[in-house]
Amino acid sequence: MQLVSNKKHEKKPYAMLPVAVAADAAYLMPLATTLRSIADNNEQSWPLQFFVLNDGIDCDARKQIESSLPDGAAVFQWIDIDLKPFQAFKTLPRISKMTFARLVLPFVLPIHIETIIYLDIDVLVLGSLTELSLVLLNDAPFAAVKDPLDLCIHDPSARNAGVPMVNKYFNAGMLLIQPFQWRKKYISERAIDYLTNYPQTPFADQDALNVAADGAWLELSNVWNFQGHRTTDIQKWQTLLKPHVIHFVTEQKPWKPQFPSAYAQLYDSYRGRTKFARKPSAIFADVVIGYICRMIKILRNSLSITRLCASFK
Repeated sequence: MQLVSNKKHEKKPYAMLPVAVAADAAYLMPLATTLRSIADNNEQSWPLQFFVLNDGIDCDARKQIESSLPDGAAVFQWIDIDLKPFQAFKTLPRISKMTFARLVLPFVLPIHIETIIYLDIDVLVLGSLTELSLVLLNDAPFAAVKDPLDLCIHDPSARNAGVPMVNKYFNAGMLLIQPFQWRKKYISERAIDYLTNYPQTPFADQDALNVAADGAWLELSNVWNFQGHRTTDIQKWQTLLKPHVIHFVTEQKPWKPQFPSAYAQLYDSYRGRTKFARKPSAIFADVVIGYICRMIKILRNSLSITRLCASFK
């Protein structure tokens, strides 16, 4: 465990639950950006407590991540995860095998951790997380936010493409976890059983966790896991209505220039405060890539319209 001291904050008690994230060496920039967004919007709770489940992140990279935060902002504990038991399970091409780290989290934390926030690293935290410490989980293993897929799996006319039918389908990118209740209810064991029987399930551990905890989890407001970034620009909302956590689901990430995003500038403002800020040459390259992708899209749309018109002749 490493603490970067800062006399200004070192006497402040923890005012926020600890946070767990998971990443491998291919996702250092999103990891640093997510953690920076948490630190910048939860300064009243410094030093924060971060548990970083990881596979293959070396000492130099860890130092880059830690130094991407202000002095005294956080205590880091790095936990190495062996992913070999999960190699047989499939994920979407854009998703790292580290997604399965959620399944071992309640077993690798210090025993004194009663409640913890788990976050994917394709999120930005835009507000305080301290309110989550007031959520009464009772005997629920975790709390989560419903996924838009919930509408699809309960709509007979929609295609759910193998997503399991459950009472309510949640998104696993933000979980408020009680490790003891998770272990007591055998959530990981049930999830692994499902993955073993259905290794091709489309959303991997998220599907499995939905089956394992069907009816047993607590639903949170979507301010804690807002997933509408492709259709809604929350930056135009009233301040009090803005989500605390925005989750960039699907492959349309705001740091990818091939996907136009209303959040690209906001995301880059946090990335720019880390050790992974874009250099001028990278910014120029992203502009060029973005322009080329837009032109290709326009051409494809034009060709589609031409073919459609020709079919009526």
